[in-house]
Amino acid sequence: MIKTFLSALSVILFVIPIIAYSFFPSSNLNIWLSTQPILAQIYAFPLATATMAAILSFLFFFLSFYKKNKQIRFYSGILLLLSLILLLFGTDKTLSSASNKTKTLKLVTWNVANQIEAQHIERIFSHFDADMAIFPELATNIRGEQENQRIKLLFHQVGLSMANYDIFTSPPTNSGIAPVTVIVKKSYGFYTEAKTFHTTRFGTIVLHSRKQNIPDIIALHTAPPLPGLMEIWKQDLNIIHNQLASKYPKAIIAGDFNATMRHGALAKISSHRDALNALPPFERGT
Repeated sequence: MIKTFLSALSVILFVIPIIAYSFFPSSNLNIWLSTQPILAQIYAFPLATATMAAILSFLFFFLSFYKKNKQIRFYSGILLLLSLILLLFGTDKTLSSASNKTKTLKLVTWNVANQIEAQHIERIFSHFDADMAIFPELATNIRGEQENQRIKLLFHQVGLSMANYDIFTSPPTNSGIAPVTVIVKKSYGFYTEAKTFHTTRFGTIVLHSRKQNIPDIIALHTAPPLPGLMEIWKQDLNIIHNQLASKYPKAIIAGDFNATMRHGALAKISSHRDALNALPPFERGT
């Protein structure tokens, strides 16, 4: 009796998180579960996790016939089914590509871990010709240098003029992590930095467009869901939903979220769409 109860309980504990995440991402249950240790990390890469789990459960399922072990067959069968559910429904469908007639913003966002070289600048701003680039963890100058000297030198090395770009950096957060840096091509739009009292742990900057037909920009960097930072990470997700997305429903919000749009409070955001959904599911990140 006890063995049967424990078996049923273990199955339920496996089933509930996967069903909530796959079919009810904006439910309070998933919002809570997706910010818990282990689940938060698993859901950061749902397809990779589901693929590995499906392969292992598939092997154990067929091994159970050789071993004639019904218990292994039962649990591996359940895990295989849940893995397939996560594979099929754990990510949003890929969006259709925009019409060529639509004016497109060429935006790059990349956490460079405060390491960037001239070849990166050339690829982003010359070859790709980005209108805007958001770099979580990028200091624009080395201590003691003039403002933005580091970026200016890199642009000069590849023959690009900094006079054609504006540079913005997020206010200090006293975290020991380099700020969020935004570089905007002046021909795309003119921006001014707007004051915000709600910032994520590693930096947030709000840029207000001077043109009505050009969107505001919110660039940010959240804490990662690691031991010792889980509560801060959850607070960051709440800030994105409660203060930033709700206050700026037409703004572009980009940077390093350390989360998917099914993590925590992000799952409640209805005013914005995830640009990563334009990519095939296996090419998406956080």
